[in-house]
Amino acid sequence: MELKFKSIEKFISEQKVQEYAEVSGDFNPIHLDDNYAKKTEFKNKIVHGMLLISNINELMFRNFKDSWNKCGTLKIKFRNPLVVNSKLITKGKIKKIDKNSDGTLYTCEVMCNDEDDNILINGIASVLVQE
Repeated sequence: MELKFKSIEKFISEQKVQEYAEVSGDFNPIHLDDNYAKKTEFKNKIVHGMLLISNINELMFRNFKDSWNKCGTLKIKFRNPLVVNSKLITKGKIKKIDKNSDGTLYTCEVMCNDEDDNILINGIASVLVQE
């Protein structure tokens, strides 16, 4: 059984990356400085990994509300970077449902992709919905 979530699509602009840097305190030049980024293996500024993960959090909260905040877990792997000023697609699907005396445990496959469908992050999110 697989139940897909409605995906979340966002354009991650330079302004959004700058705002994230200010909130997080992560001013690594790979995210903010064109000249520095051109000299790296990525050749472009890249989006903060934690900014990408926050979109997985948003996806799970939309689908599981407060249960995600209370009982959610996430195990992910970074696969590829997202270049600043690019589209981010965050998606997920329920892979397994287990009912027990504590509630219902949902195990979900989650991922972030770029507009060329390259996998940026993928992993497993689990959430216990108490009844």
